[in-house]
Amino acid sequence: MSASLGIAVSRLEESRSKKIILPSKLDDGSIVTWSKSGKSNRGWMMVVVMYVLIGIAVIFDKHDKLRKADIDMRKQILKALPRFTNQLLLMMNSGVILSDAFHKICYGYSMMQIEHQGELERNIIAMTESAELTNRSIPILFSELAKKYSVKELMRISTVLRENEKRGSNIQEKLERESAFLWDIRKVIAREQGKLIDTKMTYPLGLLLVLLIIITMAPAMMSM
Repeated sequence: MSASLGIAVSRLEESRSKKIILPSKLDDGSIVTWSKSGKSNRGWMMVVVMYVLIGIAVIFDKHDKLRKADIDMRKQILKALPRFTNQLLLMMNSGVILSDAFHKICYGYSMMQIEHQGELERNIIAMTESAELTNRSIPILFSELAKKYSVKELMRISTVLRENEKRGSNIQEKLERESAFLWDIRKVIAREQGKLIDTKMTYPLGLLLVLLIIITMAPAMMSM
């Protein structure tokens, strides 16, 4: 039967006809039933599934990068905020009014090299320049900045500045409390970053240890 089937297949391959009719009976009288293989369909399905999975992975990776960038931005602001609050407090303690204090701080930040300017420094520069051009008050612009980043520590400082604008009250004491609170937060962030560095160092060292064990055991396993 296999020989007859081989002959039938050879005839089909040699045929130049545009339409091929599959035989229902072989030369030896055997009845043949033809069926369509599902392998090709499965192959296409696998390709489609792979593309879908790759697409999902790309979307998740993009969202993860955006989330990490947002977290990094907030950490930058929180790290720079204690120094800014201290600068503002020192100037107001020396008798400088709020708007002038911001201009002096802005000037100091603008003298920094661009690569050394953080997220907060760049925003303080832009905000102070915007206040000059639009005649809008700095506390209002600072409040908008706090809402933009949704950093609660920025919002607390914003509330203190708005209080000074509305009531003309002395805010040095409140700024001093906020400054102490912000320095505590910065210490926590520094500790977390230290732990993260330790974790990043531990993983490659652990991987290296596993590789050394495998290399050491390989000759003994091959000789077994």
